[in-house]
Amino acid sequence: MAKIFVSYSRKDSKKAQKLIDALKDMGHDVWVDWESILPASDWLEQIFHGIEGADAFIFLVSPHSIKSEVCSVEVGHAVSNNKRIVPVVIRQVKPEDTNEEIRKRNWIFLRRGDDYEAGLTNIKDAIELDFEWVEEHSRLQTWALEWDRMKESALLLRGRELRRVRSVIAGAKDKEPLPTKLQDLYIKNSLAAERRRLLLISVTTIVLLLMTGLFFFALFQRNLAQENANIAQMNEEIANQQRELALANERIALENELEALQQRAVAEEQRAFAEDQKLIAQAQRSAARAQIYQIQPDELYTSTLLAVASWKTFPTDEADEILRKNISLLPIPVNQMYQEGGINSLEFNAARDLFVTGGGDGRACVWKASDGELIHCSISPKAVNDAVFSPDGSYLVTGDASGEVQIIR
Repeated sequence: MAKIFVSYSRKDSKKAQKLIDALKDMGHDVWVDWESILPASDWLEQIFHGIEGADAFIFLVSPHSIKSEVCSVEVGHAVSNNKRIVPVVIRQVKPEDTNEEIRKRNWIFLRRGDDYEAGLTNIKDAIELDFEWVEEHSRLQTWALEWDRMKESALLLRGRELRRVRSVIAGAKDKEPLPTKLQDLYIKNSLAAERRRLLLISVTTIVLLLMTGLFFFALFQRNLAQENANIAQMNEEIANQQRELALANERIALENELEALQQRAVAEEQRAFAEDQKLIAQAQRSAARAQIYQIQPDELYTSTLLAVASWKTFPTDEADEILRKNISLLPIPVNQMYQEGGINSLEFNAARDLFVTGGGDGRACVWKASDGELIHCSISPKAVNDAVFSPDGSYLVTGDASGEVQIIR
């Protein structure tokens, strides 16, 4: 069930009421100013809250509403919150007379003489398209606005919920409405707070471990001092002074070590973040090139190699989708053979029933073209750079990296 805000001119109240009743019959929760504003409340603030909490913003286009200052303010607030705006024309107007944000969107017509049921169906489709993302977008915007007004860190996302929201946003990067700047800021501050929280937990754990170690160390020192005191009471004062000095030095050393650990942790976090960003950028470039080559003739292999490079650099859904599509289109080899050291050359005989490969392992091998069966190999001192059949196919000529040429029958 979607939460819908309806913006209209008071002079169009009857038509607005008819549409609102139809939306309620569909099961939607409609925010209406004559029902939802409490007495003695700040009506504009209540309207803004209604827009911020809505999943869709329906603007009833008429000669009255396009001139209404209140309607213009409502549209502006919907735009600033990246709401899904659905213009519904109830009376004919000139497009050039309307607000730019209304003019540039697809209009749905419910004028006198229009097919009212078809119009309602179009409104329903516009509201419910990608509804789960729209609902999540509204919920996230409400949280972000509350945090922005209160400035309380307790309102930031954390843990599993933060990971879930980031995953949802990543999965909806090409969907409307787009995340708002406030939502991006909210997520950024949530991530920073989460890192500080995890770092605090880590540091606290380290401190507890160090303090425990100090406790047992001090206990050991005390017992040792007691034993020495029993043996030589005269040295007790000197031993106590040395022990206290050692403890003081140990505490200083531990404090210095803790500070160094904190600095290293911050530096490592920054380095890892920078490295991740670099890998993500590289992966995105490879994926973008793979998409370009994917639609070009005879470039399917190039597109696949770029997609593999993108996936190895940083796995993404985009690279995975390209690979799945390309793999379904790539030809399947009849057979596959392998030669050590890599292949430097490959040549068919005149009859096209045999081929010879020259490899980096110093071997020139003759294979059957029909099934890849190995017939024989010749050995050269260095890597074979080239190997060809004679025109009649009666002998084979090879040349290797040492400059040696062999003629083989």
